[in-house]
Amino acid sequence: MFARGRLALVPTGRSSSVTGRRHSFLTSLPPDVTFSRASSATYFNASGVLTTASSNVPRFDYKPSTLAPLGLLREGQSTNLIQGSNAFTNATYWGMAFVTPTAGAVTGVDGTASGVQLNDGTTANAHYTTDVSSSVTSGTTYTFSVYAQAGTASWITLGGRGNAFGSPSAAWVAFNLATGAVGNTGNTGPLVSYGIQPINNGWYRCWITAIPIASPSGGAFYIAMTGNTNPSTGQPVYTGTSQTVNVQFAQVEALGFPSSYIPTTSSTVTRAVDVVTISAWPKFLGAAGASMVLQFDLLSTSFASSTTLFGYAGTSGFSNTVYSWVDTSGNCWVTDIVATSAVTVENGTIGAAGTTKTLAASVSATGFYGANNGTASSGGTQTGFPNATTIALLDTPWSTGGSVSGHIKKFAAVPYPMSASQLAAWVP
Repeated sequence: MFARGRLALVPTGRSSSVTGRRHSFLTSLPPDVTFSRASSATYFNASGVLTTASSNVPRFDYKPSTLAPLGLLREGQSTNLIQGSNAFTNATYWGMAFVTPTAGAVTGVDGTASGVQLNDGTTANAHYTTDVSSSVTSGTTYTFSVYAQAGTASWITLGGRGNAFGSPSAAWVAFNLATGAVGNTGNTGPLVSYGIQPINNGWYRCWITAIPIASPSGGAFYIAMTGNTNPSTGQPVYTGTSQTVNVQFAQVEALGFPSSYIPTTSSTVTRAVDVVTISAWPKFLGAAGASMVLQFDLLSTSFASSTTLFGYAGTSGFSNTVYSWVDTSGNCWVTDIVATSAVTVENGTIGAAGTTKTLAASVSATGFYGANNGTASSGGTQTGFPNATTIALLDTPWSTGGSVSGHIKKFAAVPYPMSASQLAAWVP
């Protein structure tokens, strides 16, 4: 058990004069924390409205369907490869096949008249719109996402165009915009994953993740209407009855999941990485060691390479650090490096994306422990401990700018080591 004060976290049996830091990131940036991002970026505010934060302004994200606070949104760099991401009426960026777009027809997720209505007319044919600007590379993973809302029709499909995926039926998914359900899918190999997220006012964010088999320019994805049925193909042929759906804010990015929306006009746009550090680590480091705990969630738990989640490092960088990381199989580890001596212990698994995770680490002059959602690791033996200077959250402390994306919720640190049972019981 721990007695908690605003800044003090004191294990049972320890003097209350020993203090540390306990930070909540749910709605504001705590003291001692440095934040930077070299571009603007979007997030959902406390009213559930998609909002833009200026460069170097932190984003305190909310779940738009419930308005629950999610914490400080931290994302890696990403580029929206679609030009004219909401310019569906502009033929330079979007091709229309037997659908008619009307801009400003409905209120969008940003609270303005930004929604675009698609009308399927009365012709017997496939009814769809294609992006004509994105360029993709064979063998690279991409995620295509769009915000969509039912009009007089409820079903749409998102799919990969034949020029990139061999056939418009190779990688597609149907989405029910009335219920938020996923319908039929087409998967002949390129389709990796897909999802639908409720936003508010009937809007959903739909996405597919797929790997193209060719490298065309001129667009790679489409949005199709279906005649208001759960279709058996990505671009079903039917006779239109002037039914409508609403769409906005399309995005294609070289990621395995959809990141926050990046608006574009006449060119692609890159959102810079968020960097979150605490440079006052000497305040937390005691003569016998230190302990720290981070509560967070991740937007994706699929990792192309081993990825650092948090840790602290000294002026000598990688050779003087303790850090928590996850491998490509989703296994968590804690590594303690003093000079050139590195010791690593396993620390559970990462779990599912979007779930709250609590990871902790404690280091002393003779060894260290990790803890994962209340379960301690077996511990490792090490001589001495790093005299660290900087903590990084959802990032690599010795070289910030990593690719982890998620929400930082709470963090705490104290200037002493903990036992395995104390570390496992610690909640920030």
